[in-house]
Amino acid sequence: MTILTVDRAQHFIHLLGWSSGDVADTDGTWQVTCRRDDETIIARAESQRAAWNLALEQVGKVQRNSGT
Repeated sequence: MTILTVDRAQHFIHLLGWSSGDVADTDGTWQVTCRRDDETIIARAESQRAAWNLALEQVGKVQRNSGT
């Protein structure tokens, strides 16, 4: 799997119709939250880039399962 930059991962998430944002925790971990309609995805990782890539992976799984 190709690891994307934060900007590219965010771009793809938005193209799929999700709103998203990130926040850094005081312990150094990053959290990305994505929302679409009544669905919410929360991805946490040790780096901002890893969190965005995890969020994109999870959004892709939801997209495939919902058929959209």
